Amino acid sequence: MQGGSPLVTFFVGVDDIDAAVSEASRLGGTVVQPTMRVPGVAFALIADPAGQVVGLAQQG
Repeated sequence: MQGGSPLVTFFVGVDDIDAAVSEASRLGGTVVQPTMRVPGVAFALIADPAGQVVGLAQQG
């Protein structure tokens, strides 16, 4: 639940998260959460032009 509404976020594995976030922005997407790095993984949230959010994740 987020804000009282159900929420499911799918994450897609990418080889280069910074390049993927940059390309999503170039294509009209929005960065919802900039790239964050924690031990073992980097992740970000982006939204397509219609506002649908998807996560990106990179191992490492």
